[in-house]
Amino acid sequence: LAATNALRPAPGVSRAGPQTTRRASTTARRARPDDSFDPLEVRLDVTCLWCQCLGRELYRELTHNPPKAVPGFTTADLAALGSVTSSASALSVCWVAAGLWTRQFEAADADEGVKRTLATCALAAPPWLLFEVLVGAPAARDAGVVASALGLAATMSVVRLCR
Repeated sequence: LAATNALRPAPGVSRAGPQTTRRASTTARRARPDDSFDPLEVRLDVTCLWCQCLGRELYRELTHNPPKAVPGFTTADLAALGSVTSSASALSVCWVAAGLWTRQFEAADADEGVKRTLATCALAAPPWLLFEVLVGAPAARDAGVVASALGLAATMSVVRLCR
């Protein structure tokens, strides 16, 4: 976390550098209307979302399936990997869309940040879980919709508190 915090500019400092003329400043504002939006926050959230989806699938695999007779990578494993990839991609898209709406990626204190995270989770979880049900993801069948949504809320709240 220290390395990622070192990449962030100081509060009030633009990544684009100082603007020399009023016209250039106006153009920069039109190109990026909200300077408080941080692309690094989006990347960190998406990384955590992918880890959460992979961890959920590994837990499901270990608790719901018997051990393999012969170790190795099978076609069933390939299908499960494809399912996790599609699920994490769908969750990432839903999360970013909801996060832009709830201002998830703007600076906030701990309480406000957790509130935004829970609001983002409440907006992103239903379409993500509906997508999983529609594509027949194994985690949607075995883990349960409510447990998946609660796990997402818990994971992302802890992530938000640790930043």
